[in-house]
Parts: sequence; C-alpha cells; structure tokens
Amino acid sequence: MNRDKEEFLLNHKRECLLEEYKALNSELQFDSNISMSIKNWCITVWLISFGLAYQSKINPLSGAFAIIVAIAVFWLVNIFYSYHGLIHRKRFNQVCSWLNQVSLSTAEDVSQWQTPANPFKGISTGDKIRTILKSAISPLISIIYISLIMVTCILFIMLPRR
Repeated sequence: MNRDKEEFLLNHKRECLLEEYKALNSELQFDSNISMSIKNWCITVWLISFGLAYQSKINPLSGAFAIIVAIAVFWLVNIFYSYHGLIHRKRFNQVCSWLNQVSLSTAEDVSQWQTPANPFKGISTGDKIRTILKSAISPLISIIYISLIMVTCILFIMLPRR
C-alpha cells in the first residue's frame, strides 16, 4: 500500500510538472513573439518618423531627438518583456531538471520541490536588477535599438540643412 501511494505521488508530480512545462513553453513562445513584434513596430515607427522628419521643416536636431526618444521607449518595453521571459526561462529550466529527475527520485525528495504560484516571488531585488540589466544589454535585444540610434544620428548629421 505504501509503495502504491508513493507511486501515485510520483505520477501526480510528473503530470503536474508536464502541465507546467507546457504552460511555460507557451509563455516563452509568447514572450519571443511579443519581443519580435516590438522590434517590428519600432522599425516601422522609425521609418515613418524619419520620413516625416525629412519631409517637414523641423530642426534636424529636434527630429533626431524625437526619434531617439521613441526608440528608447520601444527598447524599455522590450526590456520589460524580456525580463519576464528570463524569469520564465529560469523556471522552465528548473521544471525540465525536475522532469529528468522525477523517475529517479523518491516521494520524499519530490515533496521538497516547491512550485511557486508566482515565479517572481522570492527573487531578491539584486537578482531582479541583474536580470533587467542582462535583458537590457542582451545582443538579441539591444543590437537593433543601438543600430537604429546610430543610423538616426548619422543620417541627421548627413542630411542637408534647410
């Protein structure tokens, strides 16, 4: 009877972990898609803003400043979503590790594994700041925004003054 109960608990934990695995996997795909959408919108807004700034009779310096501010806003929004993605990735890796260990573990070992309802709970402020900075300087995120800022500066320097 005791062996049956332990087997039931292990199977239940495996099923719960598989469901969490599926949920986290779909969340990571959503985070990836939203990041790509933010980048696409940033490039679209950059092209439209640059075209409007070139056609209008505004000061090139103020036009460049406005475009750079818009790029920075998109960058910050992308950092926010990437931060969430990194937290979910950390939890996803932990769930994958537990799934690999569940068949070799006992019910007592498995009962020690805690699945927080909120994956952000229990993260220290220092870890949050490090994760945000990691998101901000990640080449997958920052290279597009830095490139757009550099191209904006170069183009506004090279544009003929009216």
